[in-house]
Amino acid sequence: MITTVFEYAYPNTRIKAMKAKLLPVESFRKLVHFKTLQEIIAFLGNTDYKQDVEKLSPLYKGIELLETVLNRNLSRTLDKMVRVFPEKLKPKVFALVRKYEVYNIKTLIGGIETGSKKEEIILSLIPFGRFPSHFLKDLVEKKTVKELVFSLKGTEYFDVLFPLLEEFEKTKDLSVLESELDKFYYQKLLEEIEETFIKYIVQMEIDLKNILTVLRLKVVGAPEEKINRNIIKIEGPSSRIIRDMVKAPTLEKAINVLKSTPYKDLVSKHEHEVLYEKSLISLEKEFEKFLIKSYSKLVHVYPFSLAPSIGYLKLKEVEIRNLRIIGRFAFEKVEGVEKEVIWLE
Repeated sequence: MITTVFEYAYPNTRIKAMKAKLLPVESFRKLVHFKTLQEIIAFLGNTDYKQDVEKLSPLYKGIELLETVLNRNLSRTLDKMVRVFPEKLKPKVFALVRKYEVYNIKTLIGGIETGSKKEEIILSLIPFGRFPSHFLKDLVEKKTVKELVFSLKGTEYFDVLFPLLEEFEKTKDLSVLESELDKFYYQKLLEEIEETFIKYIVQMEIDLKNILTVLRLKVVGAPEEKINRNIIKIEGPSSRIIRDMVKAPTLEKAINVLKSTPYKDLVSKHEHEVLYEKSLISLEKEFEKFLIKSYSKLVHVYPFSLAPSIGYLKLKEVEIRNLRIIGRFAFEKVEGVEKEVIWLE
């Protein structure tokens, strides 16, 4: 389906207005110095989070209040992103924000399988789209992953997960289901995108996720078979690179595979930390910043496309991530939060 420039003009103007409401870097410079959750929540009460803080403050306290405020704000953001697009374009933007339906299912699968408290699972979910609060609360009540999957009958997620239930029941390996959900999300997103270069950046995002997955599992000495189960298997320009990393016998050799790829500069900055400290935190933040810059460039090249929405959602996700981390550090009274924040200058 060919889309015209005019069809993107109005929704992308609205997305631009939403982007203007994101917290500036100066706000985060203040937030990292707050010592209590009360200070952080009070600060958010004077920002675009005001509606959520006022509505939820009578119902929650402390870290539960912050988590719920962030999740509800993100939920409202996702609904608005879909709402501002005309009917013809809704499938495209929904293909982008569908990741939060996938996120909810993965969170439910993991929570139910590991026996997490229902309250803790609910706190992590994002009410959105076909997964409103009342439906999520029903799903949390399921006793087994099999029950959960059958509760999704009538959706595409049942079709994705049902064929894998037998294997999951035998292995109890969550990655059997989780990697298939990720593959489904990215396949549908790539199908909806018309612009070749945007497809290329999405494929690059898949590469970076797979690279982190391979390195994370190499750090703990996982066998090749387990690593293969965890990666997102979508064929693209870098599929061979990922396969070579998986086959590499050691973490160091897996990193060496990347030294002849477009990702060599990103990885080289943090090679010592990955190899000797066995930490991927800095590398993960480096990848996130690289993706945001890449999507931001696309906005100028393809202003009348899905690029502004992809770029905005990435920035919103980083904002939520940073606020969550700052809140957790304040709640646990831990120092050093500045190092954990993704700083976008």
